[in-house]
Amino acid sequence: AVETASEPEAEPQARLTRLAELRSVSLHRLKDASASFRWAGRAFALDPASRSGVIGLEESAEAAQAYAERVGLLRTRLEDPSTPAEERLSLQRRVASIAGDRLNESAESIRQLESILEHVPDDAEAMLEANNARAPMWLRANSSRQAAADYRDRLAAAGITSELLDGVPDAVRLAEPQAVDDLPGFADGDASVQDAAAQIAARWLMADGSRRALDACAAPGG
Repeated sequence: AVETASEPEAEPQARLTRLAELRSVSLHRLKDASASFRWAGRAFALDPASRSGVIGLEESAEAAQAYAERVGLLRTRLEDPSTPAEERLSLQRRVASIAGDRLNESAESIRQLESILEHVPDDAEAMLEANNARAPMWLRANSSRQAAADYRDRLAAAGITSELLDGVPDAVRLAEPQAVDDLPGFADGDASVQDAAAQIAARWLMADGSRRALDACAAPGG
């Protein structure tokens, strides 16, 4: 794997796959967070637009507490004139968040936020407000026991307001977050806490019905 990842003539996708394997093994088996971050950094440099690469970079950076190095990689991508505008805004938000929350660099955080305000003046305030808002609490109704609409009715009977989401058949959004002990049937497995985006991912993956997938996440969860 190390050889394939290091060969410049190897196909980019093959190198990315090997780098992802090395990152994962370093982090989860060898418990070497620093090595994991180095492999993740190489993968990010090879394909900074890869969603899985970005997720791997963030996971390894958190484990290694390599916050400054992580910001450095993000800045490199920001300085690339070929970086699309939408991705640039996402990178600026990440840099602002890490600088402010992890590095105590409020000046850098403010600089990035001011840049966002400058480039998207019509949407910036709404974006920042949404970013600071508390995420809604979503439930996944256990469809082997009752439909989401039926569980919504049970919530209503308990005095809890909720709504359904078109296209995500098991999702129930609570108007206000609740303690799980107050949710009817929660302790019996009638519902679990899971974000709507997480619920729809498997449906999209299995849309054509021809795949078998292992979900290695510790679900049910958010």
